[in-house]
Amino acid sequence: MATNTQSQFSPFRLELENDITITGIHHFPSPSSTSPTYRPLIVLLHGGTCTAHNFDISPSLTASTAAESLSIPVISINRPGYLESTPLPIPSNSTFHKELGRFLHSDLFPALWQKYGIRNNCTALVPLAHSLGSPGIIVAAALHAQDQVPKYPLAGIIFSGWGIHQAPNSPAPPSGPSEKLAWKQLIMLGRPELHLGPSEAVEAIGPQDHDMDPAEPDEIYSGHWWRYWRSYSDEVIVPVMFGQPEHDLFWEGTLEHVREVEGCFPKAARFDGSLVMNAPHALEWSYCAAGWYSRCFGFALEVTTAYALKGMPQPGKSRSQE
Repeated sequence: MATNTQSQFSPFRLELENDITITGIHHFPSPSSTSPTYRPLIVLLHGGTCTAHNFDISPSLTASTAAESLSIPVISINRPGYLESTPLPIPSNSTFHKELGRFLHSDLFPALWQKYGIRNNCTALVPLAHSLGSPGIIVAAALHAQDQVPKYPLAGIIFSGWGIHQAPNSPAPPSGPSEKLAWKQLIMLGRPELHLGPSEAVEAIGPQDHDMDPAEPDEIYSGHWWRYWRSYSDEVIVPVMFGQPEHDLFWEGTLEHVREVEGCFPKAARFDGSLVMNAPHALEWSYCAAGWYSRCFGFALEVTTAYALKGMPQPGKSRSQE
């Protein structure tokens, strides 16, 4: 549920084919004389047990501040199965994250681009994901690289709260509902003695909580994702930005880990990886939120400008026609 009483976001509802509905919130700053020549459309994808409001917690913990200051349109979706967004069917021969990535690439990103990207004079789309939202955009970016006639312009991808090496002494998942919120607070904001997030983030833990499809984390905990994910990350060709929080209790917070993740994207046109110092798993809920959003939106501006100036393929045109 919404927790920002001064939110600049507005709700939206998008009806897609096959009776699938996607809901969320968006903020479209009014164009001005200082608006960038090449505007990205940033699409935010929340992690597990969260919603679109993950990126709009409070007046000081919101993506709308960076969006407004840089005049960048931003959309935050409720991923399939969250709030009013329709769950995706998962075929027996596929997996949750493969299907999410295929849905993003084939259905949602093209629809968002047609309805909101063109209308807001955007040049390209840049998804920004947190935690369990990350596998889907990696799959989508790999599929986009294979398209001879892309249905939407993809300039880059951004993710955090994800990785390849689990943090040492990572807290075990809660054994029951009574432990869930305390566990989530520990995971999202780190050990309390470190004071990595403001009080409004702590207060949002309960209101921001949402059940998730067990298949979403099970694919990770079972190890199945790790058996196939390199077949996707190896094929990503757009620029990639990755932030590894130093005090992430899910993933190893070291520079070595950042460099190993970089090695998993050998074809990426650019890889910006960093260890975000004194930050917990949920960068967007921490004291580092403003800096993180500023860097993400700046990266999106850079790669969108490069995309435009390089003459990358626009929707409906073959890569060979550019």
